[in-house]
Amino acid sequence: MKLVINGETRQLELPANPCISDVLEAAGYGGLPVLVECNGEALFRTEFETTPVAEDDELEFVRMVAGG
Repeated sequence: MKLVINGETRQLELPANPCISDVLEAAGYGGLPVLVECNGEALFRTEFETTPVAEDDELEFVRMVAGG
């Protein structure tokens, strides 16, 4: 499936009817603390499993890091 992730067009192998969690895993963000925006809408982590993804969706992934 072709998606725009962080401004870059990417082709990912995803299961049928993919959700945000599937994309995170395929794009290398699985298990990491990350903020997600899908087509301009910020998502809660609880929505990652239920938010569907379609061809040409625009996603922004922002890794959360802590420092001092």
